[in-house]
Amino acid sequence: PVVKEILLRADTISEDAVAVLCAALRSNLQLESLHLFCPGLGSFGAESISYGLYSNRHVRCLGLQNCGLGDVGCIALAGLLCKRSCCLEWLSLRGNGLKPKSLCTLVGAVGTNQSLLSLDLAENRPDFDVVGELTESLKANTVLKSINLQACGLGDADVKRLSQCFTYNNVLSVVELDGNPDITEAGMWFFAQALDENHLVDSVHMNRAEEE
Repeated sequence: PVVKEILLRADTISEDAVAVLCAALRSNLQLESLHLFCPGLGSFGAESISYGLYSNRHVRCLGLQNCGLGDVGCIALAGLLCKRSCCLEWLSLRGNGLKPKSLCTLVGAVGTNQSLLSLDLAENRPDFDVVGELTESLKANTVLKSINLQACGLGDADVKRLSQCFTYNNVLSVVELDGNPDITEAGMWFFAQALDENHLVDSVHMNRAEEE
């Protein structure tokens, strides 16, 4: 049978298993989706998977949720997004506790990436500089349609800065900001003003309550 999707949930995953998986990524021409929910994957696993995908032009969806990627893993994924051969269309890094330095590198890569349609960075902790870098990337990006920043500790200043991208971006249509209780009515107003100039955004989620 042809395997087109792998979904793996495990508390731990050995380096040997990661090596086998990466070898498969380099040679498998049928796999389209890889979803891992493995807290033990860590930086080594994420870095290895990124390198495995460097030569794979068939995987379109990559989910590494709650995998403890760390800075090294995040930066390796940024390198993958910078590759002209990158074919990823959907990337979820939800719940990895990624730090500002590596997040800056990752969102910076979004500016030049020409394949990614959906990016999920929910439940990480970007700072104001990361939001600034993301804003600049979204100004330049011409393909990304959806971004998820749920429960990222964002506030009014972050939303004001992020909303600046809509003057330049005519592709992004879905923005998810649920679970950011520090976004007040003032932040919502900034966003609404920006959307007056951009009628392509058709879905904004901004429930300020923390997600349970």
